[in-house]
Amino acid sequence: MCPIKDWSELDNKEFDVVKIYEKRDLAKDQLRSAIWLFLNRIDFASAITLAGAAGNIFHALVEQHGKQPFLEYARLLCDKLIGHVPSKNKYLKHFGDLTGINPLKHMSLKCHDTIKIDLEKSAEVAITKTVLDFIKLYGDEETRKNEAVNTFMQWLWMTHDGKRMIEEYKALPAELKRKWE
Repeated sequence: MCPIKDWSELDNKEFDVVKIYEKRDLAKDQLRSAIWLFLNRIDFASAITLAGAAGNIFHALVEQHGKQPFLEYARLLCDKLIGHVPSKNKYLKHFGDLTGINPLKHMSLKCHDTIKIDLEKSAEVAITKTVLDFIKLYGDEETRKNEAVNTFMQWLWMTHDGKRMIEEYKALPAELKRKWE
């Protein structure tokens, strides 16, 4: 091995920390981490913020693919359930506020120093919404390959009596059922 005379002689590729990442891949990592933190009951607040960040990316990607994100489906469903459709921005903000996504990522002079929230339930809802957009974006085949998503779906099935949920879903009128194109 030759002695190094000058740093410019080194191939610094192994030291490069700035790389190019696909946001979809980072969102998959965020979702996996959120699910792990949630299912292992380690940190519900971090699970919420990770699921929220991943959810924003998946939501945009679902729209870019000409499909309907879960929150858009839920927003439009309001017409049948309560008689009017809230504005998109208002509905998205409401979901972010309700699940703690917004208050956990923002702090300004106008923000309260405290937050009243059921962290566990909010993490479950935030992750579920993100998983639904993941499924919409990647389809059944890719979803089956994702261990974290499958584990979370199994947890939901066991925790919320999946058989009962299927029966309730089957009993819904057709106009209330989501199309899974």
